Amino acid sequence: LRIDKAQSLLPLPVDLSPECKVSLALDGVIVRVMEVAEGSVERKAKVAGCELLHALLLFTIGRHATDTGQGAAERSVFLQRIDSLFRTVLPAVLRLAVDGEAVAVQLFHPLSLQLVRWFTSREGFKEESELMLDALLDALQSPDDGKLRDHAAEAIGVYMEWTLKGMRDEKTQEE
Repeated sequence: LRIDKAQSLLPLPVDLSPECKVSLALDGVIVRVMEVAEGSVERKAKVAGCELLHALLLFTIGRHATDTGQGAAERSVFLQRIDSLFRTVLPAVLRLAVDGEAVAVQLFHPLSLQLVRWFTSREGFKEESELMLDALLDALQSPDDGKLRDHAAEAIGVYMEWTLKGMRDEKTQEE
């Protein structure tokens, strides 16, 4: 855990006692958890890594969607850091969506499609939507993983569907 409150993207406040309050920086953990989720040969560790990564991603996305209390400069830095995190994590989410471990597939297949819908249907998520499309296009070009290519093709279909739906909704609102 990285304990640098000023640099933390994902601070998790923990009240150990009324006098002792600590803020844990979870963003330093995500990459290591991602490595365990993808690379562990021990099933228990892999499943635990998948579950923790899933929870951390939900926490991150929730924080990103609801964090409006910062000034413009702080918000800009936050968005740059979260985009960097998504650039690293989104390809792993896609790989875990087609992993050989059933728990990984159960967690990340729906999550990956939900992320596509979320990023393409929300105002203010243009960068994240582009990062998702980049990850999908990279996955579509995977030379040795047919399942990943199939999932990427499915997700690109969802991406296009929700992008077009958003464009129709904007046109309807203008009229």
